[in-house]
Amino acid sequence: MVKKSQLGIYFSYNFINIVEQQDKKVVNFAKIPCIFEEAKFDLGKIVMDEVKIVNLIKEELSRNNIPGRDAVLGLLSRDLIIRFFEVPMVPRTELEATVGFESRKYIPFKLEELIFDFQHSVDRKSKKIRVLFIAIRRDLLDKYVSILEQAGLNIKAIEPVFISTLRLLKSTKNIDVKNPVAIVEADFDAEYGDITVIEDLYPRFSRDLNLKIQSEKETVPKEDMLFKLVNEIRISLDYCRRQFSSDPINISKVILLSNEFMVGSVETLSKELDMPIISVNIREEMASICANLDLELAKSYGLSLRDSVSFPLKIDLFIKFKSLTVIKEEFEEDALKKVISQVDKTFLIKNVLVSLAMIFAVYFLSVMQVKIHENKLGEMKKKRSALNFVPDIQSVTYQSLKEVEGDYSNKIFALNNLARNKIYFTDKFSALAILRKKGIWITGISFKDSDTKQELAFQGLVYLGGEKEEFDVANNFLSELKKNKAFSNFKKISMGSFSRGALGEYLASNFDVYCE
Repeated sequence: MVKKSQLGIYFSYNFINIVEQQDKKVVNFAKIPCIFEEAKFDLGKIVMDEVKIVNLIKEELSRNNIPGRDAVLGLLSRDLIIRFFEVPMVPRTELEATVGFESRKYIPFKLEELIFDFQHSVDRKSKKIRVLFIAIRRDLLDKYVSILEQAGLNIKAIEPVFISTLRLLKSTKNIDVKNPVAIVEADFDAEYGDITVIEDLYPRFSRDLNLKIQSEKETVPKEDMLFKLVNEIRISLDYCRRQFSSDPINISKVILLSNEFMVGSVETLSKELDMPIISVNIREEMASICANLDLELAKSYGLSLRDSVSFPLKIDLFIKFKSLTVIKEEFEEDALKKVISQVDKTFLIKNVLVSLAMIFAVYFLSVMQVKIHENKLGEMKKKRSALNFVPDIQSVTYQSLKEVEGDYSNKIFALNNLARNKIYFTDKFSALAILRKKGIWITGISFKDSDTKQELAFQGLVYLGGEKEEFDVANNFLSELKKNKAFSNFKKISMGSFSRGALGEYLASNFDVYCE
């Protein structure tokens, strides 16, 4: 009997990575390049629309002869809310409610807007329960699920991609330790990385690494890349130690995952971090399973092993997504049935008859009013002929009156248009001052007024020390502008550009906003 294959699908920053695995062997794989805004995968900012992405996946599955339809989806850490916290010892039946209550302290969204799952471990020394809390916005997960289902795939599970990395290392026997270790992924081609601190295969800390280097040179020197990576790892480990200062984590070594570039730099990294470094060359490790699998495809392979490799972490956002969807549908169906069952049919018939009577009465009264006004108009026409004392009264025609009315209508329209197209700046400048958040400066304002349109544009600067934080603040500022009453006369308000560059010795983000 042929064993069923399973797909691992991972949307990285620049690619859609698909691996088909059967009996722990790679049968097929595909790597689909996609154009994403600023090379960041965020479904709300994708240049391609959802239909094009679906068609890309369908075409690639067909072209690479990938018949499998059961799929496990991996999500980037940047799409997720990942929190680590502790709760008191409570009975298992009360644990989910306790975690939901406690998580509200650590997340910037309402819990009802999220799909979440968690994994726990019991710390008997402190008599507390450690919680790994994973959540994603419901609207974002809806889009992921919609894309895969439209592509004809049967979603079996959805998990954070760092779990697939741990599963991959376990399957290749590169981790089997009880002492805390830091697992670092470095992909300088995509300019991103990831660090996860684990203890007994249980994550205690996870963070994205920004490996992008601002440089005017075509080729960034290897030493600069190493310095950036060392700095990001050091910041992450320091933060991790501070976060768990009451329960110190003594990280014994770093496991470094890369394609090829970092293999010769282990000694430098070890010296800079003052810690043993174990380098794992993914291409070499995966060579016996499948040739030419890079780090991103290897993660997809780790996803496809979800049902084949025993692993203690069982986060699955899709189960939560399905259960909430079923509950919602059942609730809506039950509510409709309940409303129908409670309707008094006799009462309903009486109300329908009363409504019809009221409609007929309104119609009858309207006809009567029209008849009354028609009679008055006829009387006025008869009396007009008797007004002989008015000069030329007999020469006044309906057509001449219409021409006079038309002239006055044109003048009124011109005056209204002048008043309507005036633009006042006092309220707009006041609104800008009120809406400006911490870290935002308005650096320039311009206004254009032509026969066809009016355009107000201004330039801004954001400095908060991090590109993501700066983008979020600028985007929030744009949203508040759209809602503000002072800008309601503009039909379109949009961000023309958002870029990050040098501001003296600092890096800051510049943005343009256009109001038309």
